[in-house]
Amino acid sequence: MDEYTLIELSWRKGVKNIICHLLASRKTISLREVVETRSYVVAIDDGTRYCFTGNPSIIDVDSQYVVLTDRTPTKQKLLDGAVKQKRWLRHPLMAEHTPEDVLNSWTNQFFYKEEVGEEHPGLRKPQLGALHAVLGHFLSPSDVATVVLPTGTGKTETMLSSMVAGKCRKLLITVPSSALRNQMYGKFKNLGVLKEPKFGIVGKDALFPIVGVVNTTFGNAEELSAFIAQCNVVITTMQIIDSAPREQQDVYVNAFTNVFVDEAHHIVAASWRKFADRFPKNRLIQFTATPFRNDGQRLEGKIIFNYPLKQAQEDGYYRTINFLPIREYDDEKADRAIAVRAIDHLRADLAAGHHHILMARCESKSRASVVYDLYQELCPDLNPVVIYSGHPHYSENYDKIFRREAKVIVCVNMLGEGFDLPELKIAAFHDIRKSLPVTLQFAGRFTRTSRDADLGNASFVANLADVAVQQELDNLYEEDADWNILLANANDNRVENQEEYKQLLDGFRNGVSSKIPVSSIYPKLSAVVYKNYTDT
Repeated sequence: MDEYTLIELSWRKGVKNIICHLLASRKTISLREVVETRSYVVAIDDGTRYCFTGNPSIIDVDSQYVVLTDRTPTKQKLLDGAVKQKRWLRHPLMAEHTPEDVLNSWTNQFFYKEEVGEEHPGLRKPQLGALHAVLGHFLSPSDVATVVLPTGTGKTETMLSSMVAGKCRKLLITVPSSALRNQMYGKFKNLGVLKEPKFGIVGKDALFPIVGVVNTTFGNAEELSAFIAQCNVVITTMQIIDSAPREQQDVYVNAFTNVFVDEAHHIVAASWRKFADRFPKNRLIQFTATPFRNDGQRLEGKIIFNYPLKQAQEDGYYRTINFLPIREYDDEKADRAIAVRAIDHLRADLAAGHHHILMARCESKSRASVVYDLYQELCPDLNPVVIYSGHPHYSENYDKIFRREAKVIVCVNMLGEGFDLPELKIAAFHDIRKSLPVTLQFAGRFTRTSRDADLGNASFVANLADVAVQQELDNLYEEDADWNILLANANDNRVENQEEYKQLLDGFRNGVSSKIPVSSIYPKLSAVVYKNYTDT
């Protein structure tokens, strides 16, 4: 096909801490009608002229679009990918905007379109419900707000919609990991799917946000203030904020009108709590799929929207889970048995036309190395990779995953929270997760549906002979268990408990002393049981 994709138009500042403003997304044009000269090529697509030149001084003056290339282009070189695009020399949207310009461009540019089947793309029901709840909270904020959306129902697009529809003047987004920070940056830079023509949720006249990414602490508070002043939204990890000097933390507290906390069940950890307690509660909105922790601590604030996992399944956002059990009591043979079963199923899925990816979950780096060697032995043609924090080839393997080159991923407690890879459909539990929140996150990655393709159903492989799992999850690993219902009931019961607890605290007429952390009080209860040997 005579088609060619143009690079995006954007400007970017900074080295470690970056600011980026996307002005126009990538665009595909036709190269069927082309005028070639010794110095440049002009493609004429639907009456619009696109000039490609290797010399910025020699261009087609009549072209509305001009791209500088790394060498003198020809049509064939463009089609063969032998010419690299360096930067835009001319573009109708080429201009530098202020954060205020961006904010003003969002006025009346958000459209509440609901998804109705594949023919009418839009926001999903849970996204619309959460969006209205957030906008209502913006109008009358009184406390920390929590939005509960099951993994895979579109939490990030809900944040994007809240930012644009609510016209957040200065937004801070905190995430628990570097991988999530990079992924969140990619979404906010281009507003996800919201501006795509087939969705039309954000109008064409709305500008993309100016996005800042904080990867390390600043030299001083003045540098941080200047950085924030240039942005509409800043994305960072809570660890970076926690490690910043006190005066820089003061800048974060005072500079932002809104704070979104992603994967908010981490906020009760000490490094998150330290900053969150200083931030005005009515500006903070927590987003999570699992508003509870197994260590007994509770999320602060009111749940303003909860979309039950069971409802998500009934509405078709989650696929059926195929449970593929093995039973191997010899620990030395269990890994091979799990791997063989998972690989066989992956090959069957690939043969059926599903572009599935297998993830093998391990509990430690040493275990991951052993399991990786096993997959490398059994299926080298599927390009296994191992990925965990600190791995010497982390970036290289991460890129292979997103280029869909690796069909088997061996990981350590990773790729659960916020990781967006719809092709992940087969999970091999070499070490069973013992935490309900993490299991729900993990399962949600695999059972989500995709807007773009029919990826088929998810499959889990686990060893029924492995008893290293707490009672709350035992029934998940029973043969022929209905994983969907069990996961939904486990999650929904815990969320309901959180809501009832919040209502209990709100019911104290004179309030609860802020000096006493009521959520950490667990009254000791005891009972004496007598056995009666008579019938009276």
